Amino acid sequence: MRVLITGGAGFIGSALAKALRSIYDVRILDDFHRGQTPPDGVEVMQGNILEWRGLGWAMRDVDIVIHAAAIAGVGTVVNNPYRTLKVNMTGTQMVLDAMSTCAKQVIYFSTSEVYGPRCYKASEDDVTTQGPIGQPRWVYATSKIAGEHLVHGYCVEADIPYTIIRPFNVYGPGQIGEGAIHWFVKNALAGKPLTVHGDGTPIRSWCYISDCVDTVMACVDNPKADDQIFNVGNPYATMSTLNLAETVLRLTGSSSEIQFAEIAYPEIDIRVPDVSKSILLLGNTPKVGLEDGLTWTIEAMRSCAS
Repeated sequence: MRVLITGGAGFIGSALAKALRSIYDVRILDDFHRGQTPPDGVEVMQGNILEWRGLGWAMRDVDIVIHAAAIAGVGTVVNNPYRTLKVNMTGTQMVLDAMSTCAKQVIYFSTSEVYGPRCYKASEDDVTTQGPIGQPRWVYATSKIAGEHLVHGYCVEADIPYTIIRPFNVYGPGQIGEGAIHWFVKNALAGKPLTVHGDGTPIRSWCYISDCVDTVMACVDNPKADDQIFNVGNPYATMSTLNLAETVLRLTGSSSEIQFAEIAYPEIDIRVPDVSKSILLLGNTPKVGLEDGLTWTIEAMRSCAS
């Protein structure tokens, strides 16, 4: 079987490609706009999900499509609201339209942001919500929930099983972009200040990359995942942003200072998932505690920096 991963050179996409390549023929489609290095042992295609020709070529002889390509990161989204909507909504529609008739499953990466500004033990059946027009932060959540509807609608009409993934703050070695842990560790190792936006009290559930990959792997070619939505996160690894920065300083042995900065967009007070559905249907339980995951991430980033 052949698996296509859009955005397959990104942080999560690349980790998935490495895990899947020993089981399936893996093809990735990515525009490499962040200068990523593609994983070894997979077929690499450089292209954009908004380009018909590249999409059509990438979809040939594909059995499973994992659609992870998207504009993400709060800073990027706030500065590029229209581009975010275009890539995440139109791009998703184009991916679906370009799928060959032989595709047997679609796995779509959504986001925990669809639960809105306050999310404690959110289950997949809870109401999704977005903030008001004019607050760019909610553009990302809006684009992703629209993507969920597009995937559901397409797959119902085409009679193709789908699975929707809602990740909660995934981190680990190889992370790129705007993740808090990535920047905290990078600055701590470099002796630079760690910037905490707002007052540092918002609470997050932090999911190590291998736990995320394990959950998605359990969905691939698995009838139990057909037409299901799964939260992907670790409700046992929760910490406020300020405590996270302090923990990174302790684990790195860094003398960097913590600085506070005003936040230019609406903050999420708390974001913790309910993952009981994943445990029940997939038999998949988060395994990596926060301190272990942070330690492994720090070791990997220290090794790359040396």
